[in-house]
Amino acid sequence: MDYDELDKRILKDFQKYINKQFKNALDDLLPQKLIPVVVSLSGIPSDKVVNSITKRKEINLLIY
Repeated sequence: MDYDELDKRILKDFQKYINKQFKNALDDLLPQKLIPVVVSLSGIPSDKVVNSITKRKEINLLIY
């Protein structure tokens, strides 16, 4: 998956899980054991609701 595909995928997942916590919106994209690592590296609180996240590009860079 290249960067643009990843960006589209995260946007799609964020739209799907718009009212869920950030840590729960990554279930379709990442293995369970990797989610806490990505959340920690992103600097976004794990319990922040997806519809209030504006740092999608930074998340892409962490995963990519």
